[in-house]
Amino acid sequence: NARTAVSAVPDGPTGWKGAFNCAFRAGAVMGFSLCGLAIAILYGLCMIYRDTWTIIRDGERYIDYKLVFETVAGFGLGGSTIAMFGRV
Repeated sequence: NARTAVSAVPDGPTGWKGAFNCAFRAGAVMGFSLCGLAIAILYGLCMIYRDTWTIIRDGERYIDYKLVFETVAGFGLGGSTIAMFGRV
């Protein structure tokens, strides 16, 4: 916010252009880092849930993928609920 405000100090189109470019770049960096972090966490959770819902019977590994992805869907539902109501 401070960098964007400082970029907007010059009068005329140069102030608006500088402020927009600064805010756009900062938002892009934050968006990409947030999405990258979320994908890494989701991958880790899928590995944890896969090991949680695994049954080893007679030396064979059986994974209940339906239960794994139901759990991942619940994680996504909770994340979207927090995103929707977190601002209130």
